[in-house]
Amino acid sequence: MERWGKVSVIVPVYNSEQWLRQCLDSMIGQTYKELEIIVVDDGSTDHSFDLCCQYAERDRRVQVYRKANGGVSSARNYGLRQAAGDWVMFVDPDDWLEREAVEEAAAEMASGGDFCFCNYYLCYAETKKEQPELYIRTITREEWYCAVISGWKGDFCLGSLGGIGGKVFDLRVIRENEIQFREDLYLGEDGLFILQYSRFIKTPRVLARAKYNYRIRENSASRRYKPDLREQLMLRFEGVREFIEKEGLEESRNLQIALALLSWGSFHVLIHNARRRPEEKRDRAELCKDAIWWQERYGRYMKCLATARKQTRRFIWLKYALVGWLPVSALCRVAIARDKWRERRK
Repeated sequence: MERWGKVSVIVPVYNSEQWLRQCLDSMIGQTYKELEIIVVDDGSTDHSFDLCCQYAERDRRVQVYRKANGGVSSARNYGLRQAAGDWVMFVDPDDWLEREAVEEAAAEMASGGDFCFCNYYLCYAETKKEQPELYIRTITREEWYCAVISGWKGDFCLGSLGGIGGKVFDLRVIRENEIQFREDLYLGEDGLFILQYSRFIKTPRVLARAKYNYRIRENSASRRYKPDLREQLMLRFEGVREFIEKEGLEESRNLQIALALLSWGSFHVLIHNARRRPEEKRDRAELCKDAIWWQERYGRYMKCLATARKQTRRFIWLKYALVGWLPVSALCRVAIARDKWRERRK
C-alpha cells in the first residue's frame, strides 16, 4: 500500500461512551495506516475519557486531549491546533467509517485534489440506507455555494455537502487562511466552515459510493427541544448571508433561491422544535411564536420561491400547520399581542 501523506482524523467527544468503541475501532482498522486519530474530550461526565485513554494505550496513533466543555466547535478547533497531518477529516463519535474510507480519500488528495468528500449511509437501529450516488459533471463556484447552503442539485449530485462528515480538507489551506468553526454555533457550524473553505477549492474530488456511516438516533440532541434554537438559526442565516455579500454575489438569482430554501428550512425546524417543547411548559398560543417571528424577519427571502409551485404548496402547508385546529399565524399573533399587553401593564 502506498503512503501518500498523513491524515489527521479529529473526533470531538462528549458523553459518547455508548457508541465510541465502534467509532474508534473503525479508524484503527483502516486499510490506510498513515494517520493520527485526535480525540478531544469536551468535558465528558461519563466514562468517555477513560475509554479513549484505553485506546491510546493500545495504539500509538490515538492521541487523547481533555478540555473544559465548550461545545463541538470548540473541540474541533482544539483538534485542528493539534493536528500534524497533511490532510484532515472529522468524524463524530456516534458515527463510523468504512475500512477503506481514508485510503481512497488520501489517494484522491494525493493525485491533486484539495477537497474530497464521499457518499454516506443513513444508519437506523436495524437498517442502513445508502444515499443516491454522487457525481459532478460541470459546476460553477456559485452552484457549489448553493449546494453547500441548501443541497442544491444541478448537473451534479453532491449529497449533504454542508455536513462535515466524510469530508477531507487540506490542513495547509485551513491554517494559511485561518479557517475555524464558529464557537458561538452548535447548529450549522459545519456548513459555514465548509463555505469558508470553499473559497479556496480548485480541484474537488468525489467518492461516489458511501464510505461514512451517519447514525440516526431518536433521542439525539438534534431531535430534542432547544430553547435557543431561534438564535442559533439566526446566527447561521446571517453568517451565510454575510458570506454571500463578501463574495459580491447578493444579486445572484441562484443564491437568492438558496437563501430562500435555507430560510424556509429554518421556519420548518422552528415549528417542529415548538412541538417538542415539554408538555408542562407548552402554551398553545406560544407554540409557534418563533416561527412567525422568523417569517416577519426573513419573509422577504422566502418570497423568492413564489413561482415554484410544488415548493410553495409544501411550505404553505407548513406555514398553516394546524395546532388545535387553528392556523399557526393566528396563534402566534395572539401570543405577540398578549406579550405587548403584559409589557404595557408593567
